[in-house]
Amino acid sequence: MKTKLVLSVLLAATLLVLFGCKKEPVQTPPPPTTYTLQADRTEVGINEIVNFTVVTNTGEDVTDQFQMCSDTNCYGSYAISWSAPGTYTVHATMRADETVTCKNTITVTVSGSIYTLSADKDEIYVLDTVTFTVTEITDGEEQEAPAGFRIGEQGGERYTSGLTYTFTEAGVYTIDAIRYNYRGEEIARTSNTVTIIVREKEIAGYEDNFFRRSLFAEGTGTKCPNCPYLVEALDYVTTYILPDRIVPVAYHEIDALAVDFYQPFYDLPRAMRANTDLYFGSYPWYIIDWNANFASDGDAHNTDAKAEEITHSINASLASLSKSKVPGLAVATTLSGRELSLTVKATVREEGEYLLGAVLVEDNKLAEQMGADNNEMVHMNIAQMTITTETGTNPYLHDPDKTDYFDPYGSLSLDKMGTLTAEQEWSRDYSITIPDRVAVENSRVVVYIIKMDASIKPLGFFCANATTVKAGESLDYEYEPIYEE
Repeated sequence: MKTKLVLSVLLAATLLVLFGCKKEPVQTPPPPTTYTLQADRTEVGINEIVNFTVVTNTGEDVTDQFQMCSDTNCYGSYAISWSAPGTYTVHATMRADETVTCKNTITVTVSGSIYTLSADKDEIYVLDTVTFTVTEITDGEEQEAPAGFRIGEQGGERYTSGLTYTFTEAGVYTIDAIRYNYRGEEIARTSNTVTIIVREKEIAGYEDNFFRRSLFAEGTGTKCPNCPYLVEALDYVTTYILPDRIVPVAYHEIDALAVDFYQPFYDLPRAMRANTDLYFGSYPWYIIDWNANFASDGDAHNTDAKAEEITHSINASLASLSKSKVPGLAVATTLSGRELSLTVKATVREEGEYLLGAVLVEDNKLAEQMGADNNEMVHMNIAQMTITTETGTNPYLHDPDKTDYFDPYGSLSLDKMGTLTAEQEWSRDYSITIPDRVAVENSRVVVYIIKMDASIKPLGFFCANATTVKAGESLDYEYEPIYEE
């Protein structure tokens, strides 16, 4: 029995040695997935973009599964920029499971200045002017912003007037300001916008004062590369800043290649440039109301500067004559083919010696112009011939070789109205044949009244009022409006 037991134990031991115990292999669990937030840079300027990505511990890009947020905001993009300086800590959360986040955060330092826009008023009437201010904020400190900002409608064109603008149409305007470098490239933008509400002005009546416009005499020429700058500035002012307050007349020098372009005003531009009371080194130049106090003060090489300068000069000239002393003008014209007849009436409010000037001008003439696109420009306000003279109608001016003197009566072809008493009405008839070089449908008559004043340089008089009417049409006396409050 004992022998059997020993044999059984030995057999079991042998089998155990031969076959062993079958053991299941140990399963090593995969490492948990972790997510790391990455950025292409961590120090940027204002509005510079930082690109963020999220990768797993195996290197898989899973950015599109995550939402980027900072301590101030969440973002709909992985390319993030900031409009204000500061330190921003960004973290990422899985969109499908907010409990899953990246194991790290990234701190981005944004440096630089921000610019804020403000306005001196935000509810105005048509033709009111708003002055805007741009303030620079650096490290929390406010300071005056650098020059070069221009306002405009958000997403639209910039206004030429820099930071001051006269609104000519009713509406709601969203305004921002942009700064440009010398190449015209945007280098800064205000972080906010300003909303301006512009309402129509209702005319409640009219004053007993005549409506006044200023005569804008422009010296120009086709071989003048800077002349388009002055034209652009004048057009901007007459359209957007001082509509219906300016009557321009462009006096061209004799440098046109196309003989049918205009009748050159030989001695007027030359003599005006040579006048010692003025500072016209070359053209373009301008003089407002024939008053040297309101003339151009430099070359027209910058449209923005010229628009501001013209606006200031026009306003100053208009303010220089009391509204109660402004004379009134009425013009009636009839047109038959190329035969133009007109009757001019004037009523003065102050006794004195007066002169009258009338010029035929032409608009919308496509012709050569150095400095313009393709050296061509649509010319406006071209002085084509004078209508008034001391002795009657004279379509031509004086001897072009006589440049050593300046006779204002001859050069401007002015009619002597004589000495008029207050409230006296003066009237005279004129007739001309419109030259073949002039398109009748683009013709206008410019009429202006001059008051003698020996103290006014360079000519001893100034233009007290001006008006214009299309050939064949008429214009009665106009009065200053009274607007409802």
